[in-house]
Amino acid sequence: MPAEGPGPAEPAQVTVIRDTDDLPTTGRRLRELTDPDGGIVVLRPVPYSGSINDFLFCVLEGLGKHLPARLSSPQRPWDQAKAWVTGYRLAHLVVDRAHTMPAEFAPYLRALLGPHRPHRTRLWLIDASRTTASSVVTAFGRDPDSQVRTVDPRELDRIRPRPPAATRAKAIGEPIPDDLPADNFLTFRAACIRALDRNTAARVDQLWLKTFQAARTWLRAHRKVGEAGQAPDRLALPLSIHLAARLYRCASDGEALVRLRATQAAFLRDGLLLHHQTWPGAPGLGHRLTSTAVAAINRATIATGPAAAATLFLLFPFDRRGDERYWHPSTLTMDDVTSTATGIKINGEYLPIPAHARPAIAAHLAFRQMQGPRHPGDPFFDLTPPHDDVRTQADRALTATTAAGDPSADRVEPPAGHGTLWMRQRRLILRNLVGNAHTLDLSTPAWT
Repeated sequence: MPAEGPGPAEPAQVTVIRDTDDLPTTGRRLRELTDPDGGIVVLRPVPYSGSINDFLFCVLEGLGKHLPARLSSPQRPWDQAKAWVTGYRLAHLVVDRAHTMPAEFAPYLRALLGPHRPHRTRLWLIDASRTTASSVVTAFGRDPDSQVRTVDPRELDRIRPRPPAATRAKAIGEPIPDDLPADNFLTFRAACIRALDRNTAARVDQLWLKTFQAARTWLRAHRKVGEAGQAPDRLALPLSIHLAARLYRCASDGEALVRLRATQAAFLRDGLLLHHQTWPGAPGLGHRLTSTAVAAINRATIATGPAAAATLFLLFPFDRRGDERYWHPSTLTMDDVTSTATGIKINGEYLPIPAHARPAIAAHLAFRQMQGPRHPGDPFFDLTPPHDDVRTQADRALTATTAAGDPSADRVEPPAGHGTLWMRQRRLILRNLVGNAHTLDLSTPAWT
């Protein structure tokens, strides 16, 4: 029997839908409701089956998993399924034809609801029986720790999925438009003042100045005095995280461009050229965690580890372990992931996770906690090298997405400089313009 976890659990909120006529409209309504991303999962159990494996198969299928013809059991399959339910933070769990499910499965259903608010799931049981028989419906009816009410099928109309998670941050005030001048960072600010209306130009200039000052402050904190002539290779990783944390919060592509141009101008004051090379078809400045890619990752894998690894790869791509210039998630600890999966810490900097991409991260965090007593400093991924690697796990799940792997090399080679894989995907290169003698190297620089 699954454990409820430490501490007393809150009463389970159970609604029994009495559908003695077994109306076809009820089945059609349930098919319309199925939406794990919207917080609703509909379970369709194998009728009168007492097999826990059949129940597990039913839960995974309700979560939208693409199950193989022969289900190969992952590590701790029940915990994997329960972790996914936790990751999606379901508002409603609906069991179709619940009168055919044995009463012995009631503790498993209760465990899927979670013990505490604010994300306690409401359970809906569709009862189409004409006679009273032993089933999960009667089991919850006798359970003193469950609050049960009985209603007619029209009550299903009260179930509403959550609205789709926004892929961009909410703009504070009016967002920066996307149609901005295409000038390089040397003339971008002046071009915006000339080309835009007064109100828009003022908002762009205010954002530019704020970002410029923040970039100057950041650079002073990360660059030691007297290293003007040194190659800025050690700045590439912290700069990538700094840019990602700010660009991911942008409410529009125009805001991301303004922040990039201001950062480029700030870095030039210290003799550093942050070169940005663009061409048609190149990926934008934001993350590649589209809703389509996330859905493909989450549906393709049963285990939480590969899905979380693939999500992190699209959030902040990593090379194979051993190349220390790039961040690698094998260094990630459980304490580096927020309890609600809203963000992660990389090299001490907070990186936000978009709302639609949090289920896999939250599910794997829940699974790691289910494995037993955990210390906050324990690794987020429990691997057994050299037979397994986070990149290998990510590749397994990425095969189902259109964003798999590294971007292909373009015919135009970027100028020499330093950069992480995250920077290369966005055609960003960091170059030092100051030599050992503190003289400027202006040999064919690219001012973009």
